[in-house]
Amino acid sequence: MATFEFLCLPRELRDRVYIFLLECEIQPPHVTGNISGRWMCYDKKWGHNDGIKFENETVRISSLGLLRTNRQTSTELREVIARRGGVTYKLDCTAHYNQLWPTWLSLPAPPQYLKDIEVDFRVLTYGNAQFVGYNGYRGPGRILTHLLQLLGGFFAYGPQFSKGREPPSPFCVDTITIIFWRSEDTENWVDTKNREDSSKGPIYNLKEWLEKLQLTGLLFGKVRRIRFCWDGMMNEWEVFDKRDKSLYTQDWAPYGWTPGRTVG
Repeated sequence: MATFEFLCLPRELRDRVYIFLLECEIQPPHVTGNISGRWMCYDKKWGHNDGIKFENETVRISSLGLLRTNRQTSTELREVIARRGGVTYKLDCTAHYNQLWPTWLSLPAPPQYLKDIEVDFRVLTYGNAQFVGYNGYRGPGRILTHLLQLLGGFFAYGPQFSKGREPPSPFCVDTITIIFWRSEDTENWVDTKNREDSSKGPIYNLKEWLEKLQLTGLLFGKVRRIRFCWDGMMNEWEVFDKRDKSLYTQDWAPYGWTPGRTVG
């Protein structure tokens, strides 16, 4: 049987293959009431987190095989990544009732090559959006709590989100973009007047908590910039250092955010 010799292709064609691999992404899942294909995270820090439904399959980085095949393909692929300034991870987070379903749509390369993260935060109905608002203790709603935990787990443990494997070396992301998608058009989504009502203003509440996270300084050395997009609008915050992060550590530890290891 004839074999295909990838390295016999001209370098230009090989580069196209590398680029295709780095840009390839899957479609987000169609959420149903069946959660049998997902598993619940258990972490001593978070407890039994039945609100985040992870994929059963092991997270796969698409270019890992080529990076490990031989020295030439590894070198060429690294050169393509360098010319592009790094890679972008894409994560879909679908809110289903009061649960969050995270699915990696694109993991082109290991975290040390990571430049940006794009998070599609999809709230399918306004009934789901009630869990984005405040809870009775003035903390974030359940879905928003899960999103904050998920992001904290990513910076602590990498794409696996939780303990169980060797954590990646410290890495720093240039920009994390959270895009709020909604399926229903209603003024309640952006109501900023009644902050006491957890069913009001989910977009405002998400924006407020991202801004709070930026102000803690806990992101310094992990993220340089936070971007929040919704309905064609955008907010952007630069991340600055804070000398005394301990003031915020206790409040944010339940979401997995600690000063921890950083880069830069």
